Amino acid sequence: MAASVTAAAGSIAVAEPPSPADPPTMPLPDVRNMLLADASTALRKAGFTNIPYRYDCYRSPNIDNVVSQEPSPGSRITMTSPVSLKLQAADCATVPMVVGMMLRDATNTLRQTGFTNISYSYECLQSINAATVVIQSPPEDTSYSMKQFVTLRLQKTSC
Repeated sequence: MAASVTAAAGSIAVAEPPSPADPPTMPLPDVRNMLLADASTALRKAGFTNIPYRYDCYRSPNIDNVVSQEPSPGSRITMTSPVSLKLQAADCATVPMVVGMMLRDATNTLRQTGFTNISYSYECLQSINAATVVIQSPPEDTSYSMKQFVTLRLQKTSC
């Protein structure tokens, strides 16, 4: 829409076109601790349609439930704004401490916890304990997918 121009007694007034109305906002419902299907239904009933989600390891005992949402519950957002959901994956375990162990003991400990993808290498890591795990990745006490690799770096015997 073009601006209208009005001339009156030696002056010109320019009227700006009306701005389009800001899209309406609605308060975001709290869908934490719900299963994905229930959370999606609640959000859609409230008018929200852009609902991306991601499963990962968040240390929640409630598998498949919404651990957090962004924006936070109660935030006022437009109906087309994304409401991102983080859900607790089912294939998670806490990585045990294996630093200081021999390879066989370390891999047995990891396998007993549920980790099956274990890679290792012997390197000169300046440790006095030859043939033991010096570095593990991810570190102990990490909530981690059992499908991911756990990498062990062991002290080489001759450096």
